[in-house]
Amino acid sequence: MNKKFSTLLVGALLASSVGAFAQDGTTPTTTAKFTTSVFSGNDAELSVARYYALKDADNAYIGVQPSTDGGTFQFKSLVDTELDNLAMVDSFLWKITTVTVDGGFTRFSLENKATGVIFSFNKSNAVLGSAAATAASKTIGGVAQWKWLDSRFGTDLSKTDKTFTVDYANGDSVMAVKKASDGVLFVAKDHKKNAANLNALKVSVVEPGSWVMSAVDLNTKGDDVKYMQLTFDGAAATNNLFADKYQVQGIADAAKPAEFITTINGTKGGWTTQTPETDWLVLNKIGADGKVSNKYAHVDTSYFKSKGETYKTYNPIKVSTNTVMKNGAIDTLGYNLPGDAFRFKFTKNLMTDSIKIESLGSFAELATPATPAYQKDGKLTSWSMHTTGAKLYTNTTWTASDWAKDVKDNTQYTVLSHCTLEGETSKVVTFYTNDQGKAEDNYVNLYAYANGISDDFMSIPAGVYKIQNVKTKEFYGVHIYTTDSVAAWTGKAAIDNMEFDHMPAFQWVVYKTDLSSDERKVVSPVFIANREFVKDGNGMTVNTFNAHQLRKGENYDPAKLIGMFNGVEVEFIPVAAASVSNKYLGYKNFTNAELEFNGYNFNYWHPYAQDRYLNVNKTDSILNVLTTGAGRFTIVGAAEAKYGYTPSTAAKAQITGLAQLVRRAYTVSLDGETIYQNAEGQFVVTKDAASGVDKEASFYFKENNEFEKAGEPVCYYALIAQNINTKAGVRQNDDKALLLSEVLTEISTATFDIQEDNLPLYRRFNTQFEGVEEGDANPDAAKLLKFHERYVNDYLMDETNPFFKREGMAYLGIARANEVASDAGLSFKVRPYNIGKSPKSAIKPQYLIIVAEDETPAKEAIVCKEDHKHYDVVAGEETDDPMKCFHTTPAVKAISRYKLLVSFADSSDANGVAEDEKLYKFGKYVRVGFTDVAEQDSVMYILGNQFATVETEDLKIEDIQAKAVKTINMKTDVKSDAHKDYTWSFRFIDPEKALVAEKEEDLAFLIESDNGDNKEIAPTKGAWIKNQNNCLVLSTTDAKFENAKTGGDNALIFNIEMGSEDDMATENEEISTSTISVSAVNGGVVVKGAEGKTVVITNVLGQTVANTVITSNEATIAAPAGVVVVAVEGEAAVKAIVK
Repeated sequence: MNKKFSTLLVGALLASSVGAFAQDGTTPTTTAKFTTSVFSGNDAELSVARYYALKDADNAYIGVQPSTDGGTFQFKSLVDTELDNLAMVDSFLWKITTVTVDGGFTRFSLENKATGVIFSFNKSNAVLGSAAATAASKTIGGVAQWKWLDSRFGTDLSKTDKTFTVDYANGDSVMAVKKASDGVLFVAKDHKKNAANLNALKVSVVEPGSWVMSAVDLNTKGDDVKYMQLTFDGAAATNNLFADKYQVQGIADAAKPAEFITTINGTKGGWTTQTPETDWLVLNKIGADGKVSNKYAHVDTSYFKSKGETYKTYNPIKVSTNTVMKNGAIDTLGYNLPGDAFRFKFTKNLMTDSIKIESLGSFAELATPATPAYQKDGKLTSWSMHTTGAKLYTNTTWTASDWAKDVKDNTQYTVLSHCTLEGETSKVVTFYTNDQGKAEDNYVNLYAYANGISDDFMSIPAGVYKIQNVKTKEFYGVHIYTTDSVAAWTGKAAIDNMEFDHMPAFQWVVYKTDLSSDERKVVSPVFIANREFVKDGNGMTVNTFNAHQLRKGENYDPAKLIGMFNGVEVEFIPVAAASVSNKYLGYKNFTNAELEFNGYNFNYWHPYAQDRYLNVNKTDSILNVLTTGAGRFTIVGAAEAKYGYTPSTAAKAQITGLAQLVRRAYTVSLDGETIYQNAEGQFVVTKDAASGVDKEASFYFKENNEFEKAGEPVCYYALIAQNINTKAGVRQNDDKALLLSEVLTEISTATFDIQEDNLPLYRRFNTQFEGVEEGDANPDAAKLLKFHERYVNDYLMDETNPFFKREGMAYLGIARANEVASDAGLSFKVRPYNIGKSPKSAIKPQYLIIVAEDETPAKEAIVCKEDHKHYDVVAGEETDDPMKCFHTTPAVKAISRYKLLVSFADSSDANGVAEDEKLYKFGKYVRVGFTDVAEQDSVMYILGNQFATVETEDLKIEDIQAKAVKTINMKTDVKSDAHKDYTWSFRFIDPEKALVAEKEEDLAFLIESDNGDNKEIAPTKGAWIKNQNNCLVLSTTDAKFENAKTGGDNALIFNIEMGSEDDMATENEEISTSTISVSAVNGGVVVKGAEGKTVVITNVLGQTVANTVITSNEATIAAPAGVVVVAVEGEAAVKAIVK
């Protein structure tokens, strides 16, 4: 009677311990040991917890085998008789998972049991149509999700007309798996309409049967002495004798015919099976010296007192103390034991990967006591033998059926399991009764859903990793020239000067898929996905492994993350934490604020010339990298878009800080002209793109290299024209060095250091050119400056031309220095406004321009000194505080008063006012002038003319506040970079010269007041001080900077000179030269204080219109309308405009 044992919760027993493709030296038999069966029943289902076989139309099975050169794997089909050892069988078993993709379609992913290799091919390697297989088309790796079965459920799982295919090119083309004449699988591709002509291999899925394990299958450990050692989980791991080391052996009654065979006396004598059976094996204990001890495990009899019963019989597994296998003609395996007590059979369920262990005989306690030859403590011992001829007491009158009826509980079916007994002192494996019908429940799957754990399995902590081939040092990832987005091994020169911590295409998201227990976490399968490319161009899932079981390789080290991945031994190298959490990783990211005002240079990388920049040819608009002059490009970014792997709930839970990656596409222009790709594949800049021919380029800036520059690592970026599916490249054999649009598969990639063009845009008065000395504690302190026009050397001053003056207004004017009266100063106080306080003040400092500065001095409080009870009028009560007494005069804070230069843009002219009487405009242009301002506690009060008759010393803040004048709270206002009517910025006309300025002329600027394109920094359209028919105004806000900076829009370009307190400009309405004044009137000029002096008046052509001696203190001299120059004897000439 065959006694069946239960599953032993075995973990690391076989498949992963047996070297893949190991041979036992035998010749394949004509009778197949490997068997399969088709699915049956409507409730059939593919389970991820099981393994299956793939059967093709030739009744051969598909598995993984070494290639002919032994260096790589191939997918190959073999017939069942060729699968003659367990290692070979394992390489032909598959774990099958399903993925539901867009549209609800089911795709299948297959992982080989023995090697972990994913069933995958690269469509780039596929042959076309019916072409013969090539070595490349047989290469493993690439697309890993296949159209195959209709579903993982139902009755058609074993249908034989199903093929492995993948659609691509928007569904117009198809790739299919075929079989070459040598049995190796390969791929072919064609247009979808020709799919039937591909003759794709038809493959069905079948259920593998069981495998009775041989000594070779079991003895997978050790070097010189091979042995078996089982690993157990949970309660079964305690005091389990099977956890020891044994060499598994077959027995024979002749000389040793092969490895792992021992001889034994075949004499029957009621003790040993007559014919040794190779399926039933003995377990020879490995001693402390690492050698076989010839002590054997066997089923024995023992009695232990157990709770709930007085006595119970157990069958412990022990090791024989007798080292002699035979003694003459007598079987001496063990005293009082039949030989079959030493023999066990191991049967593996290939589909569930579980193991059943059986003993050839088992001990049972009889219900009816007797007195046979052998008993212990009054209890009869009886053995159930595997064969009737070997049963004990075969000469008695008992029959097999009589014996069976006397077995306790009337069952012939007992189960092997482990228990800890009260007072137990030895290792015991026990037969229990009443477990009939539960054998299937005791089968244990050794993979994701098993209690058992293989000691060849491994896992790694969740994280983001780089994957490097241990042997070749290549990295696994998607290179920039890989158009199908499928990962491959890349090494040698292709990865020189790359920083993979910055490149998501070479990073892999890994997390554990089985967290059911601490034991399972240690060997959990892992989800692995490329961080950038999880879809190809057709939306097919690529570079994703849903539940991959890692295995230990020959270089396994517990301290390192080295294991077998997809058939290759690799090291998982953690990516830096900063890269894991950086959502902008992989692509250059600019903020809108950075792009708003900055220009950028593209520094081309070349090993022998690092001073080459992207720019245009002098004779055309084609971009090239020959020039050492850097083009200043403007970049405009599109909205951020997610890309790459989307972190799952499990990934986010297990990987700290894992970011969803985002990137931006950018359009690039040079001097207002956008980059296009023309019909010749050249990148050009133009405003006049050919419709339907030239394509506007929108680039991703993808990091591709890292080089050292000036001792620092610098990232270089490829320009990926994402809307054209090309990249920028430079031909190596072309002396023109043109920037061309290349297909992505071109391995040579042009890369650039995209540098911020840090040219100064605005002048900041804190350098040596403004009198600042090295070490100055406050280089940004207010300065006294003169502004002189660059070309005719006119100076800013008060407007004195009567033609441009208006009653009650003080305008800004301009005149030549030698035409200005000696008491009409040219200096202005220029005071910083936003420096260090607004976000962009370092780029666009704003200033106040001030004249006529004065101050109402502060006054200390005059405290009541009367010796009386003080009275607080506000509170209406007496007080002891003299400061609150009504006799006390409160302190008064100082009030600063000055004339502030402002734009009158926010003022409005009344309708119907005559043109020559308008206060705030000259024609259509806004005028610029001075307004009366008081300042206290960082608040400016715009007084206008409301306090014109009030002397500064008489100003009181309460009077000002009572007038409800306009106020500006500078504490908050200085935080804004917006243009203002009362602040001024000084825009360089040539930033490149300004950057390396050697003289004041290099720092020429426009005086900027406003913008016309909503740009706070460096507007292309704006309002600058200009000369309109000798009247100072602001250009209209549609004026272009490109015109203004050349003076083409009458905008005035200035430089500075240092000013002085003795030369401050005022708001005088007359031009004075010492005690002599000259003013223009209708039809002439009035000269005062020049009695006895000669006055000469000339026009703008230098012609003399008057030459006379003044005979009185005030004289009117006739002169033509227009600009005239008045020269008083002994004084500098002045300019006047006669009406």
